[in-house]
Amino acid sequence: MAEPEEHDDEGSMALEPREHLDVAIVGVGSQACGPNVLVYDREILVHAFMKMNDWDRDAAVEWIDFNVVQAYVGTGTPIIMEPLEK
Repeated sequence: MAEPEEHDDEGSMALEPREHLDVAIVGVGSQACGPNVLVYDREILVHAFMKMNDWDRDAAVEWIDFNVVQAYVGTGTPIIMEPLEK
């Protein structure tokens, strides 16, 4: 898998600050008529926000759900994925 620094599709956006959140990048997603976008694992994001801000789990989940999952910033908006449980 390519390192995040190597990802250079025009229009794709990374969550900031990258030094804390790149750890949650699990891949690159494609969509019809749009750029490839970064895919983040939601659970890893939760842990990254907890560590970065000294938050408990509930605070991190609430912030991510409102400010990241619900945000649309154009066609390069990252995908936040949750793995399917088997």
